[in-house]
Amino acid sequence: VATASRDGRVIVWDPEKGEPLQEIEAHEGGAWDVVFSPDGRRLASVGDDEVVRIWDARTGEAIDVFRDERGHSGVVYSATFDPDGELLASADGTTVVWDAANGEIVHRFADHDGHVLSAAFSRDEERELLATASDDTSVLLYDPSSGDLVAALYEGLPGEVFRVPIAVAEMTKYADNAFHGLKIAFANELG
Repeated sequence: VATASRDGRVIVWDPEKGEPLQEIEAHEGGAWDVVFSPDGRRLASVGDDEVVRIWDARTGEAIDVFRDERGHSGVVYSATFDPDGELLASADGTTVVWDAANGEIVHRFADHDGHVLSAAFSRDEERELLATASDDTSVLLYDPSSGDLVAALYEGLPGEVFRVPIAVAEMTKYADNAFHGLKIAFANELG
């Protein structure tokens, strides 16, 4: 288990003892998201400092920093590895797909009208997709191999957008399933 915090730290926890195994001073400003690579060997974290940082999950040592003049220019809210751990997507007002081995940009998507708050990969027998959710209320689906926009969900639907603190959003999603949150997860990630 790993957590990202407002003070910029990433903490890797022992889930049985509830004690920190690693405390990493990860970002200047807040850390917004942290994810394990599919093999569990690396962590990717993002935050206020507009970069993606890669860490050794066991030791907490820095491995790499992904940044590029075409990369992020604002707070990075989300990071996700593809199922093979070969690609890493991160999101601010744009979504950047990186080669997870060397930090080179594979694709950059700027189709949302707002901040991209969440991204997730999914793969089935036919293809892989990258979904991105924005505070513009849309969810966009991309083919990460070609870079093509495949579909736009919720685009143009009427409805009020509520912006609330994280704690309120977390409680709302548990108390009332009528609200659509902007965190994306695919069914094949559960379990």
